[in-house]
Amino acid sequence: MPSEEGRGRPIFDFLYHDEKRVGSLLAQFDSSFGVLGQIKKTQRFASRDTKAKRYGGTLGVKGALSGVREWRNESSESADDSNELVYDPLWRNAITLVSTMEKRDVSSSRSMEIGSIVRVRAAITVLDTDLFSPILADAKMMRTLMNKSVPAAKAITEGEAKLIVAILKGIPRSLQAYIQAESGELMWCTMRRESMVVRAEEIMLKHGMHVPGTWDVLGVRDTAPVPDDKPSKTPDVARLGQLGEALSKLVPIGREAMGRPSERLGITPILIYREIN
Repeated sequence: MPSEEGRGRPIFDFLYHDEKRVGSLLAQFDSSFGVLGQIKKTQRFASRDTKAKRYGGTLGVKGALSGVREWRNESSESADDSNELVYDPLWRNAITLVSTMEKRDVSSSRSMEIGSIVRVRAAITVLDTDLFSPILADAKMMRTLMNKSVPAAKAITEGEAKLIVAILKGIPRSLQAYIQAESGELMWCTMRRESMVVRAEEIMLKHGMHVPGTWDVLGVRDTAPVPDDKPSKTPDVARLGQLGEALSKLVPIGREAMGRPSERLGITPILIYREIN
């Protein structure tokens, strides 16, 4: 049965939980011991039972003194018992971080700089690019799909499609989330498969790509959106040598095809959760 104190607390349902990042943040709030790794509770019970018996009688000799004599016999039994309970603080750490960020009034803002912790309420769409590996390996199919979603002036040629497929072969398949905040911000992130509480294939089979409901996303803002008329700044490729210069032209193609859309800001997710009844 939940305690009276626990009945008033919110109950959270987690979709994503990056244990390492949660721990790295919590460790900085407690400089004495760091992040909680284990909770151990030991209970000890002791009992003692004592039994006593008394015996007595009258002794006397005829014509002499007489008296009373008593005998006492005691026996005791004792028993010790202990009970050790070990708790996993994994989810308690996550809830502690949520509570800490709420107290610090962490929220989303368009003026927040890169490197800021953000917390937004949003709709979530999950995309597992590994499910589309057959399409990504077919240049003809890739060209058809990409040209359907872009203006005719930006349509890719057959040669460009083959180049994209060649590049994509070397890019690991990723699990991605498209986030639309209630404040209107559009975000994008990749997610670690091992940090998913609900597996991506289960989401697809049950919901498709969009996860119903409204979710709170806690993460670190690490990329700003780039308007179409303002290309992103890159280091001087001449200093990277011929290989670096060549890759600087290929990597953006791979990012556009498999990564973050330019109009979305990027975040590194820590927790994705919602409050439930």
